[in-house]
Amino acid sequence: MYDRAAILRSAWAMYREWFAGRNRSFKFNRSDFSVYLAAAWRMAKEAAMSAPAIRAERIREEIARLPYKAARVNVDAVRARLSAELATLAA
Repeated sequence: MYDRAAILRSAWAMYREWFAGRNRSFKFNRSDFSVYLAAAWRMAKEAAMSAPAIRAERIREEIARLPYKAARVNVDAVRARLSAELATLAA
């Protein structure tokens, strides 16, 4: 289904590109690499999705992040707007 070797190569390429311009010694760090591996998987999954499916996934992610917004943000109004857009995409 997914080309896992290509995903891993992409993650390594992003990791090396990020640390190539740094002035510190190149030492492997799993937690840093996991960020790039997750990004590579996300890009591979998005490449297999249609545009409405990608938008629906991003809306779901944004709804999941709403509890962490600042208190001055009216979360209920934003949630209602996003839920309405998600329902429109699902229909």
